[in-house]
Amino acid sequence: MSGAPKLSLRGVRLDYRRERRRTPALGGVDLDVAEGEFVALVGPSGCGKSTLLKIVAGLVERTGGSVAFDGRESSGVPAEVGLLFQNDALLPWRTVLDNVRFPLAVRGVPAAEQRARAAELVELVGLDGFGAFFPRQLSGGMRKRVALARILAADPDVFLMDEPFGPLDAQTRLRVSADFLDLWETVGKTVLFVTHDVDEAILLADRVVVMTSGPGRVKESFDVPIPRPRAVDDTRFTEPFRALHRRVTRSLRDEVAERGSRHG
Repeated sequence: MSGAPKLSLRGVRLDYRRERRRTPALGGVDLDVAEGEFVALVGPSGCGKSTLLKIVAGLVERTGGSVAFDGRESSGVPAEVGLLFQNDALLPWRTVLDNVRFPLAVRGVPAAEQRARAAELVELVGLDGFGAFFPRQLSGGMRKRVALARILAADPDVFLMDEPFGPLDAQTRLRVSADFLDLWETVGKTVLFVTHDVDEAILLADRVVVMTSGPGRVKESFDVPIPRPRAVDDTRFTEPFRALHRRVTRSLRDEVAERGSRHG
């Protein structure tokens, strides 16, 4: 990795305190993410994946350690990040186009430019013709596409995504994941992506990072040896995919077993 990584975490810790009792949730996370790299975080339930993402986003205050973007330590809510969580958080009283325009309006972009850019992005995510619809008139998959278009309108340096496709049914999730992969391969943004789905992690990411059980730390990191561009349907049936799936699944299974022995 040449130069400073886009995102760098060093010794990130979080302790929950109740009365006189301290419960460690994150036990010192070290992780670098390069410019334009797509990193997926997986781990046992309760390992702190989502909490780590919220710390990077400035939504949860860390107990210790540092978060840096381009070598500059971050505090508060960094301007560099865009967030996409399970809840798409669309504004129900705004149309598709107006939801996508919102980040541009906040930045003070002229109205005509807002409309033109929003229309481009709505078309880019496959929703041409739906600009005047309201969120309640859209399917779950369509709402996710609107949320993606809105993040693209905000144009952050780093996408932070917490199981964004989790609420979708399996078929829709696969289709939206494939569309997002196509979009990401076009824009090349840095992504830190939390998922519990090993298939999804390997299909999308350049690197899969396995976290330990609580307190969460980085246990192992696996490069994904599958060339881009990737066709989601085809990739799942290749030997490199299956081989890496076995390795990541084994690492997760071993971690769950170790947690059981520690608490047994």
